[in-house]
Amino acid sequence: MAHIKAQSVGGPRYDANQTAEERHGFDNLILLCAVHHIEIDADGNLDTYTVDRLLEIKRAHEVEGAASGQPIAELSEAAVNGLIIQGVVNEASVHMDFRQAVFKVGGEGGQPLGGGGQGGVLTIVGVASLPPALELELDGKPGQFPGGGGGGGGGVRFEGRTITAADLTNGVSVSSFFAANSTSWRDNMFNVLDGGCSWYPKPFPEQPLRVPVVIVLECGTTKPNELLRLDIVTESPSGAEGQPQPVDIRMTHDEHDLVRRACVAPIASFSVTDTGKYTLRVKSEGIVMASCPIEVR
Repeated sequence: MAHIKAQSVGGPRYDANQTAEERHGFDNLILLCAVHHIEIDADGNLDTYTVDRLLEIKRAHEVEGAASGQPIAELSEAAVNGLIIQGVVNEASVHMDFRQAVFKVGGEGGQPLGGGGQGGVLTIVGVASLPPALELELDGKPGQFPGGGGGGGGGVRFEGRTITAADLTNGVSVSSFFAANSTSWRDNMFNVLDGGCSWYPKPFPEQPLRVPVVIVLECGTTKPNELLRLDIVTESPSGAEGQPQPVDIRMTHDEHDLVRRACVAPIASFSVTDTGKYTLRVKSEGIVMASCPIEVR
C-alpha cells in the first residue's frame, strides 16, 4: 500500500495543501506490489508517475475489481490505519522507505480527571535499526488538564523477516551449523569449546537441555542492516518436532564487501523426555537450511 501524495514533507509528490485527514485518507492510497512501490517513488520516475497518472491507475484497479463480481467488504478504521502503516513500512528485502517519517508511540495525556493513554509498541520487521534522521517519539504525554493522568511511554522492537525462496536464489544459505559445549563472541571472533560436540547428558526432570550452537549465514545479495529470522527446531527420537525458537541475524557486511557473512551463537533450549538421537534444524518459513544431529545419553 503506497501513498499517492507523500505523507511527509520531502517525500515523493508531497502536497502541502493537503489536510492531515486527506493525506492519510483512503483516497490517497494505492495498492501496489512492493517492487512497483519502489518504481513509482524512484527519483528518476517522478515525472512519469505523477499524481494524475497514479489516480488513473487506481481508478483502473477499482473498475477491474468491481467487474470481478467479488463482494466488497467495508474497511474499518483499524484496517485503514493498518494499510497506512503498511504504506510506510514494507518488507525490507524489497523496500523500506522512512523519508521524513514520524512515529509517535507514547500515550497521550488524559483529559480532566481522565487517565492517560497507554503507550504502544512499534514493531519494525526486517531491519535492525532505524535511520538516524527518523523522528521517533516514545515519551508519554503529561496530563492535558489538572486531574488528568499522564500517558504511558511507548516502545519499539525489531523483528527479523523470514527468508524467502528468492533469498535462497540470491545466495542466502547456512554454510555452517554445529553444536558445542560453550560459545562466546569477542573482538569479532567466535570462541568455541568442544565444537561439533556429539552428545549431552540428559538433564534433570522438568529441566530443558540447553545446547550452545553456532550458525554461519552467507548473506547473498541482502542489504546491510537487514534483519533476517531463522528458527531452530528440534526433532526428538520419536520424530516429534518441538516449538520453533526464533533467532534474528543482523546483516553486518558492507555494501562493497566481497565476502558477505553473518554469525550468531544462540542457545538451543528444548525439553528432553527420552535418550537417543535428536536432530537440530535451522529453518525459515518452513525451509530447512541446515541440520545437526546430537545424542542425549
